[in-house]
Amino acid sequence: MKYWLFLHVLGVVVWVGGMFFAYMALRPAAAELLEPAQRLSLWRATLSRFFFDFRGSIPASRSFHWEPMSSPPGIPMIESE
Repeated sequence: MKYWLFLHVLGVVVWVGGMFFAYMALRPAAAELLEPAQRLSLWRATLSRFFFDFRGSIPASRSFHWEPMSSPPGIPMIESE
């Protein structure tokens, strides 16, 4: 179970961390230093590489099944055998 939790956390860190970097660091730097046509080329190359690696983070983040989230709030969980 710890293995699946590790994969889940790793997938989320890759996804959220990559988008945070792109929006908070790369976007302002590109807007400050590059012309619009060059920015488009930079974004296209960066995001194509990121989404290639990101494809693996989706199944990794879904690999850990969150039992507490499968029950509506206020309804106790039924233990499976």
